Amino acid sequence: MGKTWEYFDKSVWDISKTLLPRELDSQYFDAECADDKELFEAVDDIRVIFEKLQNEMNSIAQRIDNAKREWRQARPDLKISKKITIANQEYTKQLAQFNTVGADGSSTYDALVKQKQDLEEKLNGLYEKRKTLVQHHKNAEGCLIKLRDHRAKITKLRKNFLEATLIGNSYVQINVIPFGNKSTVEEEFLKLIGWSRGFERDIGDVNGNEGLLSLFSDTSKTIEDKITSLKSLLYAIHTNDAMAVATAKDRRFVSHIQGLTPEQIDRINCWFPEDSLDIRYSLKDGGSFNPVEQGSPGQKTAALLAFILSYGNEPLVLDQPEDDLDNHLIYDLIVTQLREIKQKRQVLVVTHNANIVVNGDAENVIVLEVRTGQTQITTQGGLQDPSIRDKICQVLEGGKEAFNQRYKRINAGDNKIS
Repeated sequence: MGKTWEYFDKSVWDISKTLLPRELDSQYFDAECADDKELFEAVDDIRVIFEKLQNEMNSIAQRIDNAKREWRQARPDLKISKKITIANQEYTKQLAQFNTVGADGSSTYDALVKQKQDLEEKLNGLYEKRKTLVQHHKNAEGCLIKLRDHRAKITKLRKNFLEATLIGNSYVQINVIPFGNKSTVEEEFLKLIGWSRGFERDIGDVNGNEGLLSLFSDTSKTIEDKITSLKSLLYAIHTNDAMAVATAKDRRFVSHIQGLTPEQIDRINCWFPEDSLDIRYSLKDGGSFNPVEQGSPGQKTAALLAFILSYGNEPLVLDQPEDDLDNHLIYDLIVTQLREIKQKRQVLVVTHNANIVVNGDAENVIVLEVRTGQTQITTQGGLQDPSIRDKICQVLEGGKEAFNQRYKRINAGDNKIS
């Protein structure tokens, strides 16, 4: 508190002393005069009022003095007063130390106090930034978890799609291998970290094998778990973890990883190899299924066609589906499935194989020929049309006899092609 109020009582006392009006000098007035007598009475009345005011002011001055005295008695016992006393003692002590070393105590101390305050303010700002940074890290971890969940959801949707599409299919089975695309994983990762060399001599021993492709050779863990371990290893190298660095065989690789930007590290954390497919085919209408990699070109084509013919209900265009297929596959795969799917979708087939046309129950046959360098329609119609039958017989293995057998199957009676 300031000191101005400590002199309020004296000011009030001084005002009180000058408050009463001066008394009239009776020698200048006639006591018998009515006017003078009235004036004396009025002055006496006002003096009585001012005397009361003077007494009140004296009382106020006394109360101020009492309050002052109580404050002076209570102030030393206040905690803040004790702290001020201790601070003054410390200040005096500091000044003495500054004087001992020949420094200007007062100015130096004030400068140091100001510097301390500035540092504390900056430190508080750093604490706030640290809180913000911790929150950002939490948000980033949450986003990464969501990204992993979405990536797993994509794989699950792919699995569900294939299961629903190929349910009951007797010719092909397709399973999703999460993160199993061996053909592109190393190229993707090298591009991701900006490294032009291979991993065989760089990243060291991963799960008992060298190089990134070792992720696919160890079946004791899922590829996803091994990818997570690899990311952790690279992050540890990036942060100069001694044990992680020791696993790398090439110091240039270590230096390169340690020099990656934060954006590159984030991209590594957000990277997942593509899924791959395990495709198996069967030639015995639901018999044993074999890996498509072991099949002939025709068997591979058969597996692909089996999937294409099983999916969707929109119009489908097939260009020479009989290529690389023997007659057994043509009938068992293409013809059989064409008869099934034509009930729910429109199928346009471009073919040189008349068996597909006849045994597939083609509803509209368009015969094309090249004339003077241009493809033209020579005839079109259903299988019952004689002109269509003639054209089919020209290319059908077995000739008219084969067509007659097919024609009997569609209840054409005993009529023969003439």
